Amino acid sequence: MSKELPYFKFEPGEWQNGNIQMCSIEARIAFIDICCTYWQRLCSLKYAFALQRHCNGNADIMQELCEAGVLLNNDGELAIKFLDSQLQEVSQKSNKARKAANKRWSDANAMQTHSERNAIREDKKREEEKRESNRFTAPTISEIQQYAKEKKYVSFNAARFHAYYESNGWKVGKNKMKDWKAAARGWQSRESENTQVQTSSKYDFL
Repeated sequence: MSKELPYFKFEPGEWQNGNIQMCSIEARIAFIDICCTYWQRLCSLKYAFALQRHCNGNADIMQELCEAGVLLNNDGELAIKFLDSQLQEVSQKSNKARKAANKRWSDANAMQTHSERNAIREDKKREEEKRESNRFTAPTISEIQQYAKEKKYVSFNAARFHAYYESNGWKVGKNKMKDWKAAARGWQSRESENTQVQTSSKYDFL
């Protein structure tokens, strides 16, 4: 606490007009020393310690301060009201600042956790989209015809291609088909080869 507030408030008006002025100069000097020690010890000071340390064992000085009401002796524990009030004020401010800091920390952690959850959701979404994009979807006959038209496959039989692969579960060999357009290109290549072989055989016969 002394690090947070290494000084205490001293108001000259209260000093000049307060009960301390009823005390001797020796008592007033001792009171300033006692206040400093009391504050440094976080408002906890033994009567006996103050008596020996600041009054050289002169109990009359301590009695004078207590009778003036600037010091209170509570069963061997000294109390100085204006310093006790200041310490309480500092404690309240410190607690308030600590709560605010904890709230900021909590909010920051909550935001970080929220961001992490969002990042995880985004990663899952991307994985789903990737799986979706890699998932094979069987084409319709119209889509096959359109692709054959784009590739200028004049004799390509889209219905036959579709029926063949539909019957075997859209597999290439033993594996699930991944790209029906690649399969269509292979189909066309084989069809062209078969047509050439058939044409060649016809002329050989003639």
